[in-house]
Amino acid sequence: MKEYFYSIYGVGLKLTTDSSTISSAAQAFIGSFKQEALNSSIALEAFFKKVDNRTEIPIVNTSYAQVIFQSKETVGFPLNSSWRYNFYREGEIILADFFDLGLLEINYKKRCIKGYFVECNAINPNASINFLKFALIELFKLEKLYIIHAAALEKAGRGLLIPGYSGQGKTTCCISLIRAGYRCLSDDNPFLHEGKNGLKILPFLTKIDVTERTIEFFPELRDSKECLYQGVEKRYFYIEDLYPHSQADTCEPNIIIFPQIVDSPKSHLELLPKNRAFEELLPHAILILDKSIAKQQFQTLSHLINKVDCYRLYLGRDVLELPQIIDSLLGAENKE
Repeated sequence: MKEYFYSIYGVGLKLTTDSSTISSAAQAFIGSFKQEALNSSIALEAFFKKVDNRTEIPIVNTSYAQVIFQSKETVGFPLNSSWRYNFYREGEIILADFFDLGLLEINYKKRCIKGYFVECNAINPNASINFLKFALIELFKLEKLYIIHAAALEKAGRGLLIPGYSGQGKTTCCISLIRAGYRCLSDDNPFLHEGKNGLKILPFLTKIDVTERTIEFFPELRDSKECLYQGVEKRYFYIEDLYPHSQADTCEPNIIIFPQIVDSPKSHLELLPKNRAFEELLPHAILILDKSIAKQQFQTLSHLINKVDCYRLYLGRDVLELPQIIDSLLGAENKE
């Protein structure tokens, strides 16, 4: 077993594993964050052991385990819709059962996770990264670091969140704004943190997945084939390859926009009541496995909605003109 030590947003993490697949996934996942010196004590621990097949996993469900959720279809972020996964509660322990991929034992009280990963079923690197990602995201919640399934951008010190499912225009909006001078914190998974200095959006930059429809909107994507890579379902690129110096650090949230693609030549905005915006945000932010954590996360999201202005964006075919619309909302055009 090898030990690895990390510091992410000031939180000390110890990772122990005998799996080269998991250690490589950790480098890919944690490499998305700006590395910090480990000056703090270890707050969170994750242990992953490789197994060749499911029968080698020493953890089993007992008759006392309470079913929290059994998957048949996707339930949203951060789980992959092609996976099967069941969640169980047994006392203070949560079991996340990913069947052929492996199993996680989450102990929130001890602030640790034990995972057993079936390496022979890691058909592509995304499987191991997502397995590790789910585990660490659950641990980060203990430090009030909450993932939101959204794009996050900043301009003139003012932050913008764009939650959305696949096909709703989130990434198209994100790229349109980046190329107009907005800086990106994440295309998909920013962290939201509430501390002494209020609410902050924290960056989590990874590759940006794009559909063929999105590529067609932007000449630099159509013409830069060497920067586009083929993924499992979509093509993807790295932001610095096409838009240098467009990465942002921490910012405060000011606006939330919920995109919806419409067959119209012009895009337009509609102010959303806060209660409606809160309902729309929840599926992009909360996976309830632990009630106390869910309560804290719910309160943070409530504070977010009360702080910001929320809009529905009906995204038409004028994608390249979107920055003008958003500039007027943020007041960014007067703050350059």
